Amino acid sequence: MRLFKFIVDAIRHIVEVIDDKIDAIQVDRISRKLDERAEQSDAKNWRTSVVDLMKLAGLDSSLANRRDLAKELGRDKFVGSADDNIWLHGRVLEALAEHDIRLPKD
Repeated sequence: MRLFKFIVDAIRHIVEVIDDKIDAIQVDRISRKLDERAEQSDAKNWRTSVVDLMKLAGLDSSLANRRDLAKELGRDKFVGSADDNIWLHGRVLEALAEHDIRLPKD
C-alpha cells in the first residue's frame, strides 16, 4: 500500500496530526485544513476528484499512479474512465475512514 500510505501520511502532515486516532472534532479541522491547502493549489475539487485528492497529497495523479492505487485498494482492471475515477475516489475515502481519517464525500 505504498501510494495509499503516502496519502494517509500526507493528510496527517497537512493537518498536523500527532496522535494516530482522529476524533470527530478533528474531522471538521481536517476538512478546513485541506480546503485551505486546496485554495493555494490547482486541486480545488479534492472532495469529488481522486486526481485533485492525489495532487493535494503531493502525489503524481497520472493514470499509471491511479492504476497502481486502484490495484492497492482492490481493483485490478482500472482504465481511468470516469466510472473508474469515481470508484477510486470513493474507495480512497473509505480506506481513509478505516484509518480514522474521515473526509466528506461531497
